[in-house]
Amino acid sequence: MARGWDSKSIEEQMDSFSRERRATPGPRETVRRSSDEAERLRQREMLALSHRRVTRELESATNERYREYLRRSLAALDLEIVKLG
Repeated sequence: MARGWDSKSIEEQMDSFSRERRATPGPRETVRRSSDEAERLRQREMLALSHRRVTRELESATNERYREYLRRSLAALDLEIVKLG
């Protein structure tokens, strides 16, 4: 009887360990998550640079059709920035 109790206890400990291991991210998952965050940050910075460039061009543009094109470009950039969060 004691043996059965011990094996159940060990089995419970192993199940508990297995659940904890699945709940906490391993080193590979952490690296992947950090890599994804870095990529998202890089994309956001590129969009911000494009936004500044288009804004500068809009300030100096004189052709109304080109200004409208730049306004639509700014709106699209703003939407992409919001999507990235």
